[in-house]
Amino acid sequence: EPITLVDGGRQRRSFTYIDDGIDALMKILENRDGCANSRIFNIGNPANDRSIKELADTMVRVLGEFPGYAHLAKRAKIVEQSAEGYYGKEYQDITRRVPSIQRAREILHWEPRYGFDESIRKMIAHYVQTESMPGDGSTASEVHG
Repeated sequence: EPITLVDGGRQRRSFTYIDDGIDALMKILENRDGCANSRIFNIGNPANDRSIKELADTMVRVLGEFPGYAHLAKRAKIVEQSAEGYYGKEYQDITRRVPSIQRAREILHWEPRYGFDESIRKMIAHYVQTESMPGDGSTASEVHG
């Protein structure tokens, strides 16, 4: 299916690799010396601030780097649709969301470790390694050892 970008995918988000999010949550749950008591923490990766269009383009590019998937990346289609047409005329969106993680840095001593491209590559690698290869029913790990 085509990747649909609402309003051209201009909305910006700060993408966080799941391992970074889990690391932060574990520090909160650990609550060493009560440091997380009665506190709210923003978790995210401000350095990974990208548009939804950049996310789509990166996903397609990175998918093409994996053996057996380049043909899918070449066939990928990205289409645009208005927010009104996709969600309805009452929809409103925030154009940019970047978390301040200063409190998590200072109190939890937490810092995200994974950059944007690495996060996308790891996510796609997981999918490729656990899903069937196109057309043959085997997994990528079976094919590539």
